[in-house]
Parts: sequence; C-alpha cells; structure tokens
Amino acid sequence: MSDEVLDFQLNNMKSLITRIIEDMNISESSCPAGARVAVMSYSDTAKRVIRFSDYLTKGTLLQLVKDRVLYERTSGQRDLGEAMMYTARHMFKRTRGGMLGTKMAIFMTRMYMGRGDFARVQTTEQQLYTAAMELYANDITPVIVTSVSPESQLTDAFLNFPGRYGIISDSSEEQIMGRLRACFLCYDSCHPDPTCPAERHSPVNVNADVLFMLDSSHGISEVEYEQARGFLYSMVDRFGPSGASPSPLLTGARLALVQHSGVTPGKRDPIEVEFNFLKYAGKQEAMKNHIQHLTRRIHGSSALGPALDYVIGRLFNKQTRSNKVIFIILGGASDHRDHRLKEIALKAKCAGYILFTLSLGSKTRYRELYTISSQPISAHSCQLDVAGADDIDYALRFAESFFSFLPSKWASKTLP
Repeated sequence: MSDEVLDFQLNNMKSLITRIIEDMNISESSCPAGARVAVMSYSDTAKRVIRFSDYLTKGTLLQLVKDRVLYERTSGQRDLGEAMMYTARHMFKRTRGGMLGTKMAIFMTRMYMGRGDFARVQTTEQQLYTAAMELYANDITPVIVTSVSPESQLTDAFLNFPGRYGIISDSSEEQIMGRLRACFLCYDSCHPDPTCPAERHSPVNVNADVLFMLDSSHGISEVEYEQARGFLYSMVDRFGPSGASPSPLLTGARLALVQHSGVTPGKRDPIEVEFNFLKYAGKQEAMKNHIQHLTRRIHGSSALGPALDYVIGRLFNKQTRSNKVIFIILGGASDHRDHRLKEIALKAKCAGYILFTLSLGSKTRYRELYTISSQPISAHSCQLDVAGADDIDYALRFAESFFSFLPSKWASKTLP
C-alpha cells in the first residue's frame, strides 16, 4: 500500500472488506454458485494478497483477511491506474465460466481522510483511460469507492465507459455498503434501483471516418483471415446504424474497408477497395452482407507503407470527419523491404490520423506495432497471440472501448 495510508485508514478499509464478505454468499464448492473473492494491495505497484484459490470456506477467507491484510509502509505513492491495469490483466486469469457469471473489481482509494495529500490520485490521465479500456475489454465491472469527492480526472476517464461502472463517494461505511448492495453486489437488472447508474446498451456513437485495412498478404493464415472477417462483421454491429451514416454533415461514423498486401505481378496498387465511405451510406445490413461474403483478393508479402500512403491520398478527402481513424488488421510482420513504413506512419499521425493496430497471431513484431500505432501504444493496439473465440470477443470489446473514448479530450491529445 502507498506511503499515504495510515494505520487507522487501513483498519477501516479492512473492516469494509470484511463487511462485504459477510454480506455475500461465498462459494464453498466446485459448483459455480456464490461469489469468489480475491484481495490485492497497491501503491505505485500492485500485488496479490489473497487469491481465489487460497481458501475453501467463508470462515477461512475471513481469517485470511485478518491475517494477510496488514499494514505495510512503502515509499511508493498510490497509482490507481496501475492497480486497475494489474487487475484487468492478472487478477481474473482463472475465473469460472457461465453466462450469468460476472466479474467485479472494487477499488478503495482516498478512504477516510488523515493527511492533506491523501485526496490526490497519483496516476496519469492516459493511464486511467487505458486502464478503463482494459477493464471493459476483459468484461470487468469497476467500482471505485472513496470517502471524498472524486477528482475530475477520475470521473472523466469513465465518462464514456461503455459498460456498467460505479464511483461511490460516501463518508460512512453504512452508506458505502448500501450503495454496493443496491447497485452492484445485489443488483437486479430487471428491477433496478432508480438511484443506480443505468446500464448502457447503446452502440458506439462517434463522429469519425473509420477505414478498416484488412491484411490479405501471405502473412495471414486462412484461419486468421476468417477470424478477421468475423471481427469486422461484428464490429459493424457495435457501431449500430451510425456505422452507415449517409453524409459528412451528419453525426456518427462512416466506415470503409480495403484489403492490403504488397504489389503483386499484374497489379500496381497495394490495396483492393472493398467499399468506400459512401458506398453503403445508410445501409448497415448491406455492409454486413458484403463483409460476410468477403474473399481474399490479393496475396504477396505485406507492404503496409505503400498501402497506408494509398488510402491517405485517395480514400480520405476534404469532407472527412473531425476524427480520421485508420484501423489496421495484421496477420504477420511487414516485408523487411518496406523501408518507408515508419516515414509514412509518422506522416499520417502528424496529419491528424489516428492509427489503431489489431494483430492476430504472434508473428507481428512489437517494434512494428510501435511504429504504426498512435500513442500511447497500449490504447491504440491490441495483440492476440492465439486468436480464439474468447480472444476475438476481447478484441471487439477493446475496439468498442477505444471508439467510445474517441470523443474524450484525452483521445484528442494522441501523439505521433
């Protein structure tokens, strides 16, 4: 825990953890019923204190909280963004399946004031946004519990969060427990408490021109190509009707799709245009039908540099939206002879294009992701080592959160 936490503050947080556990039905068998609880602590780094597998009974879990949640003074300051990233990437790796199962993370911060500096969040705005994206991509409901008014950077980071979340800022343990019970631990989606934040089911609503570039080179396998096609088909649904917005004067996204590879014999252009921003204007189902019947048009080695140069020069025009996104799907490394990739990618970013990279499989080098993607890399790239069904669902949720956060002031600050 951070150097700002005092002994009495730890005891109060420990008491709240105990109240939460006592209030729940804890799973005590292999039957997927009841809750499982893990505990972590954090300062500028995070670590597990209690794992899901460390106990078999509720009584044992309560004893572990008593024995392991101890006062540890460190020199690090509290970094909530790091705690959220660690939670999303490590704490839920071995969870139970099932359609009714939910994953929830309760972050206690700035609890029970004892120092003047204790109300500050020691994390960057970009860290909080990226952490929020990771939490949503991993289907985790975040709940931030604090006894003081939340800072603007914290509320801003979750303003466009596409899923359910909560920021509970109450002064007493009873008030906090009441909000946790009503809105999260015992939440009834059929008869929700009117004081709870509403569930969000609306599609991504972003004012942007989004060009998808699908790898059609020999670097992407047939399996990966089919997965990419399925990803694109589902992604159109995530945008909803706005994904086929008919005019640059209206709000919403306009979508275009090209396939790319190197220049092959008899073909001068490095891409094949499947549809531009206007072809399926207002025709969402027609767009999905086109993607469903998509076939590989070109092969050869990947030459992303010339492909990027082509789409920037020919597919985007003076009537493009304020946000210009190039969403690149890769199945392998670009040709080592593609010497202009770094130059062209930098030129695109400096011209205001936002570059996002989705890598299927482990063949894409991190150096290439770093070269292509906008900054920060963690928020503008998604790499799947093995693209199974769960991984594609993760990629869809990550991409959805990326587009949901595009209207934010953070997204407008992306750097080359």
